[in-house]
Amino acid sequence: MQENPYESTFARPVTVPPEMRHSEVGIISFVLSLLSGVTLFALFAVAGYIESQSPGGMNEKDPSTILLGLALIAAGAAQVLAAILGIVGLFQSNRKKIFAVLGVIFSMLAVLLFGGLMIVGLAAQANAG
Repeated sequence: MQENPYESTFARPVTVPPEMRHSEVGIISFVLSLLSGVTLFALFAVAGYIESQSPGGMNEKDPSTILLGLALIAAGAAQVLAAILGIVGLFQSNRKKIFAVLGVIFSMLAVLLFGGLMIVGLAAQANAG
């Protein structure tokens, strides 16, 4: 094969693929799972403290107990939302997936841990009464 004498001696430009960015949905999932996980932990600690300090346990009709229960439900729903957003982030193409993976893992761990605590509490209450 004969070389072309008129071919440029300069190197051909190298095309670099664009750098992949992090998934915004994955970042939101990660941050939401962390914030709601800390909130769940704090709410369970407050509920445990109130339960231990109240003679006969918590008064279920007390507004602060109702508010605490609603806050626990909201924090649990935020964990489920974080898991859904993390799964959505896993299916985004041309994006880094690390925050989506971490968001799914942290939110699922929180849901399983605090769901297990609720089941243990319900079982203890059923055995006591």
